[in-house]
Amino acid sequence: MGYYWIGKNNSKLQKIKIGEIEQFPDLAYSIHSVYFSLTYHLITGINRVARTNIDLPESFVFTTQIDVRIDDINYGGHLGHDSVITLTHEARVRFFNKNGFSEKDIDGLGIIISDLAAVYKSETFYGDQLTVKIGIGKISKHSCEILYLLENSLKNAEVARVKTGIVFYDYRNRRVARVPVSFLQAVNET
Repeated sequence: MGYYWIGKNNSKLQKIKIGEIEQFPDLAYSIHSVYFSLTYHLITGINRVARTNIDLPESFVFTTQIDVRIDDINYGGHLGHDSVITLTHEARVRFFNKNGFSEKDIDGLGIIISDLAAVYKSETFYGDQLTVKIGIGKISKHSCEILYLLENSLKNAEVARVKTGIVFYDYRNRRVARVPVSFLQAVNET
């Protein structure tokens, strides 16, 4: 059986079985008022879901332009979330290539994407041009964060922020490896 969570005048929420609502006339006078109470509590922040936050670096080490292709558009008619990840991957490959690296060869090491987070800020559409900026976040012994800012160049609007954690990996010996010195030099000289 379903439940209503109801409260009145910012009181503590109470759990009431749907079939028993009429037993509580002091809390809810009708199904409408129960709905209103639930809506009020949701709007005022009760049971609010935490949002992911991605802080950007003060400066970026690489910038590239990428056009939004028809394949990037979802059923909502705008850039799909999966394509945001594909576009950041393209930008990362361009960044590595600019520095003489590939995802499989940074001084003999490859990378593994260990985690990924995205925060979507605004819509973008087919034919728009995105500016993708790459920055470097925290660097540890075996890994680093790559941060991405996607902006709609035509509308001068932030589209998304993305963070990928990358681990440097020695595929020959099947183990994590230290961040290559050449990578550190590349991100500090840019």
